[in-house]
Amino acid sequence: MMGVKKKWLERKIALTEKEIGKWESNLNSAAVNLRQEKKKLWELMEQLERVELKEGE
Repeated sequence: MMGVKKKWLERKIALTEKEIGKWESNLNSAAVNLRQEKKKLWELMEQLERVELKEGE
């Protein structure tokens, strides 16, 4: 009986580790996308600042 419980627990652990791996991969992808969007926002804000400076001339 203990062998069945052990196998079940080992299987659950393996599945949980696999799920964690997927979430970590998703998290890394999200971090990359977030950095790209922040960079895009910064560039747009710089463009706006330049336009506002030209308007003020």
